[in-house]
Amino acid sequence: MKKGLYLFLILAMIGCSTTTSYEKIARDGYRVSKADSRFLAKGKNGHSYYKYNDEEARVFMVIEKNVATNELKPLLSFEYRGEDWIYMERVNFRGPQGEVEVDFLRAKFQGAPVQEIPRASGSVVERVLVPVAEESLSELEELMKEQDEVKARYSSRYRERSAEITLTPQEKEGLLTMIRLYNKVKGESINGN
Repeated sequence: MKKGLYLFLILAMIGCSTTTSYEKIARDGYRVSKADSRFLAKGKNGHSYYKYNDEEARVFMVIEKNVATNELKPLLSFEYRGEDWIYMERVNFRGPQGEVEVDFLRAKFQGAPVQEIPRASGSVVERVLVPVAEESLSELEELMKEQDEVKARYSSRYRERSAEITLTPQEKEGLLTMIRLYNKVKGESINGN
């Protein structure tokens, strides 16, 4: 009986430790920066990572800042069920008035970090962290600001698989916060601040 209880507790702790935080996605052992614990973390490679502190978001944004070049790279993270959506290749953010597409299949093949998160139910959730073009960020910002309801539709040409989620207000706010932070930090680095 005790062995069964210990095994259950160990498995429960493992399940809790595989949260959907971006630190796990990047797989680089980040520590929180003293400069701004809400937005900034440092990687072992010395790069800075700006983030929105919402570990439960299915869609969120991270900003990578290369310390050698000061180059900023906006990255989007998407969560999808690995067992059903293993071939997913793009996501379309849609509102009643517009749509923004982000293709992530190419990024997966080019070494984008993919995290597999086992669930207690036996299913697997995958997260992928992919670069996003600045013009897509601008379009995404407009979509998030102007639409009350935004849906993310994952799709693949393989067997015409697709799935759709509605972003929560917190997910929308997190994306808007990070897009605005990216624009602010980018402006500061251009101006030499």
